[in-house]
Amino acid sequence: MSDLATVLSTWLDGQSTTGMDLYGIRMLAVGRFGKGLLFLAGLSVGLDLLDPDGVKRRGEANQERAERTLTRSRHKRDVARLSALHDTVTEDMVTVWSVPGDINGPISGLSVHTTPPGRVPEGLDVALDVYRSFHRAVIDELRAYAGDENEYTHAKRRAAEFLSSHLSGPDRALFTEAERAGRNDGCVLVALAGAVIALVFVVVALKTSPAAVPWAFMVMIAEIVLLLVTLSTASRLRVAAAWRWLLGRALRRLAATLRSARPFHGFRKAAFALFFVGSILDMLAS
Repeated sequence: MSDLATVLSTWLDGQSTTGMDLYGIRMLAVGRFGKGLLFLAGLSVGLDLLDPDGVKRRGEANQERAERTLTRSRHKRDVARLSALHDTVTEDMVTVWSVPGDINGPISGLSVHTTPPGRVPEGLDVALDVYRSFHRAVIDELRAYAGDENEYTHAKRRAAEFLSSHLSGPDRALFTEAERAGRNDGCVLVALAGAVIALVFVVVALKTSPAAVPWAFMVMIAEIVLLLVTLSTASRLRVAAAWRWLLGRALRRLAATLRSARPFHGFRKAAFALFFVGSILDMLAS
């Protein structure tokens, strides 16, 4: 194992240091590390190629897109809230049930809830007596549907009519879209369970069969992607808005720095240090 003085002496004598090592590190690796430092130092030149006005415009555009995306996120969140409220009102009257069956498949049916509700669903601004009166009227209507497969459809339509007449103006305008929306909680739970199972598979593979680790990681990544896809639109939009806002903020800060009298002075000092050290290491490894 050679020290710095020995390597430097060999290099000054005009001999190759390729076969030597520096404190146990092969000179080939030292030279490559030096070239890497030179590359990083050279990146500082790119700062002079940036247009401050263009960077600022890009940052402002990203922040504006973030605001628009956040507005869309709030809209989708309100739609999802009204869709969930619609389902809650419907399920206060009827519930679809399903149990395992024979070879012909599961057995399903409807349960009609004749007991008056004990509370008004959250988000619905009506008196309990009014809500109970509506519930009683729909239950009376459903008795005429006994055995008919349209009971749930009828209850859902009546719930939509009730909500349309009792929601506030802005919510009423959103309710048409909410009627077409659905909750995907079940899909999210399935995807999350799959991701957890895949993670367990990775841990087991690490301990038992290392050859299966790449496949296990691929399964886990696929499950995570599925989980992201099944997230609500509002959640995905909020993530996108946060990313665009942060990117826009960073670009605007970069533009302000480029406009300063001595932009990135500290960074240029670091780049010079990288250049100096990298050059020495690269030369010593030759």
